[in-house]
Amino acid sequence: MLKLHNWRARFGISDNAFTDLLSSVGSLLPQDHVFPVNAYKAKKTLCNLGLEYVKFYACPNECVLYRGVTENASECPKCRLSRWKLGKDGKARVNIPAKVMWYFPIIPRFNRMFKSTSTAKLLTWHSDKRIQDGQMRHPADSPSWQNADYRWPTFGNDPRNHRLALAADGINPHNNVLVSGPHEPGNNIDVFLQPLIDDLKKLWEEGELNVYDAGTKSFFTLRAMLLWTINDFPAYGNLSGCVNQGYMSCFICGDDTVAKYLSYSRKMCYQGHRRYLPRHHPYRRKKAAFNGEQEFGQPRQPLSGEQVLEQQEKIKFTFGNEVKTAKKHKSKDSEASRNDMMEMGIRLDLALQVGVKRTYLPLSIFTLTKAEKRKVLKSLLSMKLPYGHASNIKNCVSMADAKLFGLKSHGCHILLQQLFPVAILSVLPKNVRVSIIRLCFFFNSLCNKVVDVSKLEKLQADVVLTLCELEKIFPPSFFNVMIHLTVHLVRELRLCGPVFYRWMFPFER
Repeated sequence: MLKLHNWRARFGISDNAFTDLLSSVGSLLPQDHVFPVNAYKAKKTLCNLGLEYVKFYACPNECVLYRGVTENASECPKCRLSRWKLGKDGKARVNIPAKVMWYFPIIPRFNRMFKSTSTAKLLTWHSDKRIQDGQMRHPADSPSWQNADYRWPTFGNDPRNHRLALAADGINPHNNVLVSGPHEPGNNIDVFLQPLIDDLKKLWEEGELNVYDAGTKSFFTLRAMLLWTINDFPAYGNLSGCVNQGYMSCFICGDDTVAKYLSYSRKMCYQGHRRYLPRHHPYRRKKAAFNGEQEFGQPRQPLSGEQVLEQQEKIKFTFGNEVKTAKKHKSKDSEASRNDMMEMGIRLDLALQVGVKRTYLPLSIFTLTKAEKRKVLKSLLSMKLPYGHASNIKNCVSMADAKLFGLKSHGCHILLQQLFPVAILSVLPKNVRVSIIRLCFFFNSLCNKVVDVSKLEKLQADVVLTLCELEKIFPPSFFNVMIHLTVHLVRELRLCGPVFYRWMFPFER
């Protein structure tokens, strides 16, 4: 049955086809066979393999899970809403829950890892087989891993103990897979993480006793700690409870983030990256190159209650406007962006030219003509990649519409790191082309499998200088918080080790 389940998952066989196969195989067996007769009974055999799950009833408003003290409660202790589903007549249907969460316990999964000889050896690879030459090749080479071993030596002495990363690509992206209902949990995800947190506390404080290690053929006590979080930016706000939009959206800079609210495009822009350069750098002395913009933010005064509500409403309006803007056009160089620059008194040569019948936008230095767009797309169309390296770029190129479409996250990274620098070699002015290629090279260096720690200082200086060059080219609306966070990626690499062990591609797929 295990081989059949693997075969079914590998080729995407439907339930009806799998049931037909089981009935055909069962007809060849003796009459008293115990072979499952349909896909439903075949799935039940997975529970015997340790793939069990636990159902927890939840409040429809996502206030609590009915477990522990509230296990037998019939209504939510916070919102007083019924635990059971309401019928059309308004009466509660007892034993039919309003919302259910499916939880897959992590401790049985860790137990199964050590029951396989090959897997058990891989779990201690970082201690037995890892090359230790001063370069960063594995998370075990990172300061965060070494700091955990230093602070808790008894934990680090046994290489079989687990260091975990909490990964989230959005919260419940498929709506009804793990938490039933039409809406995703969002900021209430902490309620649904309670069983996981309890398991993590048990693994840290007590450990899982009598875990059999097939590699050493012995029993031991398994412990685990949560060392990293791996998530996309929206999920970060849900998991940490931090604000990731508005004036203080950078979780590293905090109050020191130089953020401005753009009146016309109604967006937040994050500029002034030259403050990360040495004080003797020409960009720090010659502020005229940056249109006289201030270098450091003014000390932020505590906000009153009315100001906090006003800022929250502004942020909500900004988000709604971004959604509407994305439907109209996909360019950061819009009429609203030009008006923002005029209000700031920068790049006055790009002001809107109001004609008799229409309004004209003077071409920006980074604008591609139709011929240049086709030249870039032809370059991408002729590129061939190794099998499995990325998605087929040819299928994402539309020469008729002169645009790219259908790129997944990993394909965008391949395009940015390796293909785009080649595709734009014959277009754009030199200063624009060089600045974009420098940014591409930065991400390519950042994602190397072997990291030379001695070169990280230069990598950090290069990306700051690149962001300063981009500020002189692109409009302020281009510099959202995602562009700003680029300046902190080297710090993350230095603390946590190679990027490819911690990026989101496997979880997104």
